[in-house]
Amino acid sequence: MGFEPAIHELETADVEEMGKQWKELGQKATKDAEASAKDIEAETQELEKLVELIKDLAQQLQDSEAYKSMAEAAEQAATAGMETAAQARAAAASYAAEAAEQLKELQESGAIESAWEQARLQAGAAASSAATQAQGIQESALFRSATEQARATAEAAQRQLR
Repeated sequence: MGFEPAIHELETADVEEMGKQWKELGQKATKDAEASAKDIEAETQELEKLVELIKDLAQQLQDSEAYKSMAEAAEQAATAGMETAAQARAAAASYAAEAAEQLKELQESGAIESAWEQARLQAGAAASSAATQAQGIQESALFRSATEQARATAEAAQRQLR
């Protein structure tokens, strides 16, 4: 009585069309996860460029006695930032690769809807984690202090050169 409509719907369903729809959903979820990983990598690259800019400034001012101690602190902050960024990128890539592999397995096993949701959540968590770590680096007291010290030293060096 209660199962008959559901059984009838399953018996008359276009299984090929349903499979095609599930496959398309799986492919879209995979593309979304890959795009999220690329976005995270682009953010990491921007952070790496910022770190390189700080290193270049330190190189230009290294002859200044007042700057030598500050340059060392800035380099330590840059190294810590690079390590954190590399860890965030590796974690994001790992999450994205794991999500894509799980989607593929679930697609082959017929559990696409569940896999799609899991991949979406993992990609979101990876993006959020990477963004939080990158923001933490930029907001860290050591990073800000080193940047401010570098800026002050650069200004002092420019005044001395005038």
